[in-house]
Amino acid sequence: MNRQQYEQLKVKFGVQQVKKYEKWVSPDSLVQFDQLARMKGNLQDSIDRYAGQFVNGVVQETPITAVPIGADGNNYCVKDGVTRGKGKQKALLSDPNQKVLISTFLHETQGFTSDDWEDFQDRSNDHLGENASTENDMLGAVSRRMNNGRLSREVTRLNGGTRLDPNKPTEVDDYARLGGIWFVKELFPNSGRTWVFFSNAIKRNLITASGGTDSIQTWGTEDLIKEYEQLGGTGYTQESYKKATKSSSTPESLFVVTDNSRINPNLYGHYMNHTFVSPNNDYTIIIAYHGARLLTKEPQDVVADRIALVKAVRKMVDALPIEGRVTVKSARQIEEGDWEDNRGFTTHYDSKANGKSAGKKKASGLNVVSPK
Repeated sequence: MNRQQYEQLKVKFGVQQVKKYEKWVSPDSLVQFDQLARMKGNLQDSIDRYAGQFVNGVVQETPITAVPIGADGNNYCVKDGVTRGKGKQKALLSDPNQKVLISTFLHETQGFTSDDWEDFQDRSNDHLGENASTENDMLGAVSRRMNNGRLSREVTRLNGGTRLDPNKPTEVDDYARLGGIWFVKELFPNSGRTWVFFSNAIKRNLITASGGTDSIQTWGTEDLIKEYEQLGGTGYTQESYKKATKSSSTPESLFVVTDNSRINPNLYGHYMNHTFVSPNNDYTIIIAYHGARLLTKEPQDVVADRIALVKAVRKMVDALPIEGRVTVKSARQIEEGDWEDNRGFTTHYDSKANGKSAGKKKASGLNVVSPK
């Protein structure tokens, strides 16, 4: 357990009750290490660091959670704190007096199921500071709970007992949203990730399961805005989805296309309003597809959708031109393979380029203009 969990247990059950199940044992008695939560196993650099600290007299303050095994119960399976446990074992090689503090409280008093232990291990790694859960750890937690059916049960509970089918296009967004909320609230509140991160991870697992590709990145609006401001943007701010506030230094309106079904009437209506309200300002369209229709798409399908959108924008601008610059850009979504996107934002159309290609011709068949 981490320190936060340890303190919470003492508050909930009382210090004496919790400490009743603690004892110092030889590091050699740790004979099994249950490490579901770490996708890449224990961290050798951290083991070496812990070993050095223990040899130098640093006292272990938070116990390792363990379960007695064997006929006499004098050996243990470590359920969390694997890095500290192995650090103690390495310290024992230099100092035969080393002992490791373990706790059997959860095993002996809480009747944990396999689901309980899995949740506990992920929560144990969700702490501030070194060796917190990595992105791969969190993605692994999502995959495991989707594969064993646990996530569907939690989503059903959060949905008031009504089951959502993630394979139905009309239900997948709600399924992923509720699942994302559950992960960030119950398992990874300290991760710095929002529910959108976990929702996207759920959708990517669904894409793989349905025979699609897992190499297509999806974006939440907040993350997309941050990325655009840092890498490709011009200083605009956006208060809410589709509603852009133009900066004073570089006036710009923006529309995010998440699905080509939004071209008409959403994009057309937004652009028409722009022509009346601020025709001298730039108008930027960012392609960042997500949602149910993306589940079975291959990278070439995404490229084809982009081409169709650019054609629609060309017609739109030809019919209703403005003084400002109209551009179509795509966020990086295709992360590998023959159709891999450039990093950052790629410009596919620029109304001020006068029909000339300002960059190389990609396999996608789109003219690429280097982002300003």
